[in-house]
Amino acid sequence: MFSIRFSPSDGGCTLVGGCDNSTIFICDRETSSVRALRTQHFSSVDINAISYVSDQDSNLVVSGCSNGFIKLWDLRCNYRADKSASVFVGHLDGITYIDPRNDGHYLLGNARDQSIKICDIRQPTPNSRVQKNPTSPLIEWDYGWDQLPREYYNPKALLRAKFSPRLPRLQTGQRYIYTGCSTGRIIVYDVLTGNIKEAIVSHRNVVSNLDWHPHLSEIVSASWDGHVNVNGYRNKPNLKRRNPKKISRPLRRSRRIADGQGQSYEESDEGDELNNR
Repeated sequence: MFSIRFSPSDGGCTLVGGCDNSTIFICDRETSSVRALRTQHFSSVDINAISYVSDQDSNLVVSGCSNGFIKLWDLRCNYRADKSASVFVGHLDGITYIDPRNDGHYLLGNARDQSIKICDIRQPTPNSRVQKNPTSPLIEWDYGWDQLPREYYNPKALLRAKFSPRLPRLQTGQRYIYTGCSTGRIIVYDVLTGNIKEAIVSHRNVVSNLDWHPHLSEIVSASWDGHVNVNGYRNKPNLKRRNPKKISRPLRRSRRIADGQGQSYEESDEGDELNNR
């Protein structure tokens, strides 16, 4: 099982999980009953990510598949295999994370093709386009141990992208997307423009996960460098800053490439974009 979530609106009585056999399991903790929802005719597609659409509805869930599809499911319905309520096509490779905006309309997907895409669940992909889209990744590789294919290579690979919380005092209003980066930075994007709002160099290695405090302007981040850092969001436009500690470890390959191209990390920040909004 690659991903699991508590139901947000029934006191955590229900669990949904996505597995490596193309199946979503719905588990009732009170009755110990388990329902299986087959998402494909065959079990070759992994469910890498799963999430509820909003905290107010325990019936609608979305799944992120290893073939790059995001699918919407209504748990009140009985679906035949490979038939969902809606399908969202756009990523070129497997979905790694899904984060809902919690408004019942928007969610974002983060994928192995190193892009972030925002979906409006009211506007699914037409069936004609879904049928033309390949049902398997363009390149066969394993995210766990294979090197990133050259076709997808991006020295600023983005990981665990999420919507910012509602912070009235800072006037963020979920307008931003924040994400970890393979260069050790935390990037905050403006959803409306796709531009970087703030870039924080926080770690010496890949930022594997991060979370924004629900009430304060603080982002906690975990990294492959073995550290967990608390970072302050300053809400200043185009702010690029470093931690005061000097980095003494050898540069990662992505940093060496940036140096070879004659770009400092601050300069390369200006070229970061949200791949698709």
